[in-house]
Amino acid sequence: MTGEPQQSRAHRTILNVAWLGSAQAIRQAVAILATILLARFLGPTEFGIFAMMVFVNELAQLLVDFGMGSALIQRKDIHQRLLSSCFWINLGVGAVAALTLLVLGPWIAAYFEQPLIRWLLLASGVNLLIAAVTVLPQALLSRRLAFRDVALGTLLGSVCGAITAVAMASAGFGVWSLALQPVAGNAATMLLLYARARWLPSFEFDLEGVRGLLVFSGQLLGSNVIGHVTRNLTSLILGPAMGAPALGLITMAQTVTWLPIAQFSQAVVRATFPVFSQMQDDLERFRQAVYRSAGAIGMLAFPMLIGIAVLAGDLMPVVFGPKWRDAAPLVVVLCGFSIVQCVATLAGTSLLAAGRGGLFLATNVVGLPVMATALWLNCDGSVMQAVVALVIASTALQLLTLGAAIHAIRGRWRDYLQPLARPMLCSTLMAAAMLLVAPWLGAQQPAVRLVALGVVGALVYPVLSLVLNRKATMELVGLVFNRRRG
Repeated sequence: MTGEPQQSRAHRTILNVAWLGSAQAIRQAVAILATILLARFLGPTEFGIFAMMVFVNELAQLLVDFGMGSALIQRKDIHQRLLSSCFWINLGVGAVAALTLLVLGPWIAAYFEQPLIRWLLLASGVNLLIAAVTVLPQALLSRRLAFRDVALGTLLGSVCGAITAVAMASAGFGVWSLALQPVAGNAATMLLLYARARWLPSFEFDLEGVRGLLVFSGQLLGSNVIGHVTRNLTSLILGPAMGAPALGLITMAQTVTWLPIAQFSQAVVRATFPVFSQMQDDLERFRQAVYRSAGAIGMLAFPMLIGIAVLAGDLMPVVFGPKWRDAAPLVVVLCGFSIVQCVATLAGTSLLAAGRGGLFLATNVVGLPVMATALWLNCDGSVMQAVVALVIASTALQLLTLGAAIHAIRGRWRDYLQPLARPMLCSTLMAAAMLLVAPWLGAQQPAVRLVALGVVGALVYPVLSLVLNRKATMELVGLVFNRRRG
């Protein structure tokens, strides 16, 4: 590594992001199509009930991971005994978490006043055990920078989960189709990752060797749990106060604004964390990799989010059905927050890769009471009022974490935001072009208007990028279609 050119690792970071982003394009398309079909078969009530149980399910999954996967990626040296010890710890925590869900099921159902949740948590328990045994092979593949294998595993899981959910929804299984989707998907992912990693645990345990990992993983676990509770305060506070239909509208609006870029965002985190970890002793390379990765995120995410905001009025009733029309204004507001999320995507990854897990934990600790207060003060108002409060509080917390990350890598706000300026300008001009064309299509059917405006945006943005942001655009295109350069 010592003879490596100064920019090669930063280049490799962008390459990994581009590879995973392009490889998961199919997964993203499958997820969007599955959501559209499920929205046709199911209504706000089913999505609202599922959102209530998702909080408990995902919290338990965080406990199952226990931060061990990220700790192994961040650690420089590993061996079979250490890996096996981590595997058995994860499996034990997973079993305890699954049993806890089953025991607490009646009380969770009573809190949300939805008896069905008690039985839906059975599927969550099975999913926890699958997630527990998947942590190690995914961490090993990430350490090897084998992102092709990781992408294939998650893609297979997405396809299997989507097919299972849509088939069950069409057969009339209702919310059970949503509950069993992750079970089917994660099981398929687990099988492929083990096959690609070519690793199995041995019957040995070394608690002393794991102690060093427990400090890092404990900080990460605390950060993830607090962050998870903060993100799901919408369900915890607004669910009981506003009911399942209102929560379903909010959940669908959040899904529409985040789903198109969720896979790419996850790809960015998986691709950059191991590479950033390798550069933690060279801050200059670290900073350059972060800045360039942020620019790539903006180029891909900004036009999608701004385009969704412009099209929301036609998008929701045409694509998802008339029963989702009331979610359109919520989508517009949440698109603004999703842009901030994209800008801050690398914040947590950068803090962890730099070994600043304590600082990451501190930012999450600050965020929890801020978000809870904002939602509690607005839970008796309208749905829009609650969403606006959510966006304001969440934006402040995202910027706080990003500021901490920039400070940790000794960077500057100006340098971080500079690669994002041109993608934002191009996306804004694209939206202006769509809005200029919209009055000419006012008499058309909503579906025709939706497609026409979407085509306008899809044609205008690449042209603007080539004119106003040519260097970064050609670099990203070159990385995607010339992966062997990595």
